[in-house]
Amino acid sequence: MTAATDPGYGSPDPGSGPPDFDQGGSEPRPGRGVPRANGARPPYTAGLRDLQHKAQSQFEPSGPEVTISFRTPSGARQQWQATVGRDRPGPAGTPELVRVVQPAGGTDRYIQKRVRSGKATIDTCAPLFNELQIGLHLARVFEGAYPPELGRVVGYDVDGDEPFLLLRQRGNNVVGSADPRLMEEMSSFQVSLLRALSMLEAADVVHRAVAPLKVLWHRETQTVQLVNFRHARFAGELAPAAPDPEWAAPEAREPRCTADPAEDLWSAGRVLVHVFDPQRLVGRSGAPDLRLLRAGLRRTLDGVFRDTPAQRPRLDLIMREINAGHEFFRRRSLPRPVAADPLLAEGLARFGAIRAAKRGPA
Repeated sequence: MTAATDPGYGSPDPGSGPPDFDQGGSEPRPGRGVPRANGARPPYTAGLRDLQHKAQSQFEPSGPEVTISFRTPSGARQQWQATVGRDRPGPAGTPELVRVVQPAGGTDRYIQKRVRSGKATIDTCAPLFNELQIGLHLARVFEGAYPPELGRVVGYDVDGDEPFLLLRQRGNNVVGSADPRLMEEMSSFQVSLLRALSMLEAADVVHRAVAPLKVLWHRETQTVQLVNFRHARFAGELAPAAPDPEWAAPEAREPRCTADPAEDLWSAGRVLVHVFDPQRLVGRSGAPDLRLLRAGLRRTLDGVFRDTPAQRPRLDLIMREINAGHEFFRRRSLPRPVAADPLLAEGLARFGAIRAAKRGPA
């Protein structure tokens, strides 16, 4: 699956972008395999499609009002009356549909991903259920203080004929070269993205699909957001090859690999080059030549594209070097991943029973 066939499901908010740091050379950064006083790893992304605020977009919730019943991440039942936008197809080859939902009387908009009626099986729902498991884990980890840098599951239903997720997302997809306005915001953009990666690492989550369509920028709050966790895994978990080899780290392109936050670092570094020095990727499917990058990128990405996860630098080290060490999210006492959230397991069991009953004789 490529970025072109796997939509990022960015929200209809317009975005903005970033500048260059620098300055001068420094000693090569040690890899993660080298002991250090404090530790973690790096990366970023940037540059965006700039939508007009008042222009009606494909996400405009202008359809009929519908009733949407769902569970919240805490397990509570909730019901909305909401207007919905037109359906968009999900990733190519899947029965998923995507639309925007706006609760009646409110101004907030949400993304709804659902599996088309009559097409829900354990296999076709697997990416949706995986995103739900990761979303419930992140909700548990950051309970009471969920970070704006991460897309958020706000509701789900796995019992009905059309299983779905409701997601909170803000910002524009990172899809093209930065315009002059983005250059002025590069510092904020980069620091926010680094912080997002540090949060995922602290939560033991590896995104595994960091690419231009999965990174959003919200200009008003100067905040990056990583979205679309359908391919995510817990750190240390065995995983298939990453979905898009163009953006994947070398080890993540193997048929079987171990999920490691360092692969997100590699992918994010390539996206940053794609946005701010795109000519350096022309004709190259892997890492860019750092010697050809402009000074700011060359300094920031030093060591990011090394061949193995253990060789790549730690995130806290990079953040300190760009004077953003205070933004690094430290692990603290966060809940560890569980094999499956109990509510999700209950929903999967009920879903299986309902589907089995529908396949039985009349």
